[in-house]
Amino acid sequence: VAIALNGTSCYGCVVTGNTINNEAFNSCSALIAAEEGASQWTIEENTLFGIKDGSGISALNVAVFTPARGGKIIGNIINGGSGTTTNPAALVSCSAYYTDVDISHNSLYGCPTGNSNTRLILCSATGGRVSDNTIDGTSATGLGALVSISAGVNGIVVEGNISTAATGVRHFLFGGGDYGSTPCTFIGGKFYGGAEGINSELSAGSITNFALHIRNIADSTVTNIVNA
Repeated sequence: VAIALNGTSCYGCVVTGNTINNEAFNSCSALIAAEEGASQWTIEENTLFGIKDGSGISALNVAVFTPARGGKIIGNIINGGSGTTTNPAALVSCSAYYTDVDISHNSLYGCPTGNSNTRLILCSATGGRVSDNTIDGTSATGLGALVSISAGVNGIVVEGNISTAATGVRHFLFGGGDYGSTPCTFIGGKFYGGAEGINSELSAGSITNFALHIRNIADSTVTNIVNA
């Protein structure tokens, strides 16, 4: 990791204005990471290039398995480099152990291909929000989705994102598990290309206590806006 915020005593750090190039596409867990319970951080206006087998920005509790209040991932430019990966990769990845993460106003593109579990954004419904990001997945063929949201009992707000998907790719995918009956709210946004805008098409046994509120979708060229 180029920059790591590490440990429960690491509180309120700001990482801003850095340029990090992984031009050789070396495997690494992340270019910028918050881990081991570091909390209330801000990762803002950084420019990152070259993702393989890991993440551009990652909030991941490696060995501290108790929830920590997360921080802000705002205004970053992340170019994955459109390389290939064997292991799943993500331009932004936040585990369920980080609550209330704000992922906003980022520009994400050049997602690696080669593994269908790779994502541009991977996060959990743990009270945060994903808003006003530009998510360009036109190079990311063969992905299950551009953005995946896994179960969490605190809900999530998704608002005002502009996403572009390659042919046959989903834009947003809600994964299986217990959502605790707290609504996931999807407001506005624009979907361009791809097969499905919002997908929660899972078996009744794999997704429980799930409430999804969708309103004010502004524009779309996607084949199906909602498949639930």
